[in-house]
Amino acid sequence: MSSSRTPTLTALSFASLPFFFFVFFSSSSSFVSHCDGVSQQTISTVCSQTQNDELCASLLNSDPRTASADLPLLSLVSIELTQKQAGRNRETVARLRDNATGDPALRKGYANCASLYGKVEADLRRAHELSEAKEYEEVIKEGPGYSPAYDCLNGVEFTPALGEITRDMLIALEMFASVASYVAQQIRLGLI
Repeated sequence: MSSSRTPTLTALSFASLPFFFFVFFSSSSSFVSHCDGVSQQTISTVCSQTQNDELCASLLNSDPRTASADLPLLSLVSIELTQKQAGRNRETVARLRDNATGDPALRKGYANCASLYGKVEADLRRAHELSEAKEYEEVIKEGPGYSPAYDCLNGVEFTPALGEITRDMLIALEMFASVASYVAQQIRLGLI
């Protein structure tokens, strides 16, 4: 009688192997995808906290490192993308300042804008240092706010070019703030 049970147990054990492999590979695939980088779902979650989630996701995905980034690297990527936008804005308003030779008030307004964007760049350098040190709560506190972009826009005569770079800066700042908040939250929850 015991010999008749043994084949049944063996058959049952072999019959269980497909289930075991399914469970093992299903659970390990989410681990592997985590190691391969943040998912598009994570990017969607992060960007849903901004006013334009499509532009936010497009901006993050414009950096090739995003595809393989873990959350700490995504934090650095978001800061660097925002730094690039702040640098472009500072250079643009400096050119506008240099070209506004006949209007001292306009020249002064653009000079103020260049200074404001210089401060944004400095704040982002500090945020980058803090992110490298994995001090994500501090990244949120030390990062730039939105007011320099608005102060620049409101401090000079409006032009379409100025409106466009301000919009781009605000999108980058929102993306930066959303990524920083998300990463800090994941740390608080013990998920990374």
